[in-house]
Amino acid sequence: MAAGHYEGVQWICTSNTSWQGPNNGITNFDNFGLAMLTVFQCVSLEGWTDVMYWVNDAVGREWPWIYFVTLVILGSFFVLNLVLGVLSGSGYLDWINQAEDIEPVNDDEQEDEQQFNG
Repeated sequence: MAAGHYEGVQWICTSNTSWQGPNNGITNFDNFGLAMLTVFQCVSLEGWTDVMYWVNDAVGREWPWIYFVTLVILGSFFVLNLVLGVLSGSGYLDWINQAEDIEPVNDDEQEDEQQFNG
């Protein structure tokens, strides 16, 4: 447990352990991979408000809400629905139906059965 003491205006942490960050260090913008994971978390609307409040606490301003609300509106409501609309189009559904109609018979198994029986 971190101990601290109050000096004037600031709290000073006297612990030797460091905090990894929110969600055990997974939710951050430190590198491209984790930033894309954080953006996906926001676009999927799964805990995006927590991320917005963490960024607001880290930056110390009231402006991160502009980024996150824009990300949710454009990313979630527009782009995600556009992708779902394309995937549910007739071409994709025809391809799925054609894939279901193909019988999963392996030619090697058929030859082995003919040699065994014949």
